[in-house]
Amino acid sequence: MYQQSLEQELANDQNKLTEALYGRITTFLKKYSEGSGLQVVLKFDQTSDVLFGGPGIDISQDVIKGLNENYKVEKLNPTVKTDSTATKKK
Repeated sequence: MYQQSLEQELANDQNKLTEALYGRITTFLKKYSEGSGLQVVLKFDQTSDVLFGGPGIDISQDVIKGLNENYKVEKLNPTVKTDSTATKKK
C-alpha cells in the first residue's frame, strides 16, 4: 500500500507539473501570436495527425528561446512577468 501511495503521489505531482508547463507554453504562444500573425500551432510527433511539416513553419526554437528567457527573468525577479515575444523575428 505504501508503494501505491507513493506512485499516486508521484502521478499527482507529474500532472501538476504537466499542467503548469502547458499553461506556460500556451500563455507564451498567445503572446507570440500577437506579433507574428500565428493562427494555429500543431504538435508534430508520431502520435499526431500531422504527417509532414516543412521547416519554414517550425517555431520550436523561437518558443524554446522565449520560454527560457522568460524563465531566467522570473528566476531573477519572481514578481516580474516577462514578454520575450517582443524580440522575436517576424
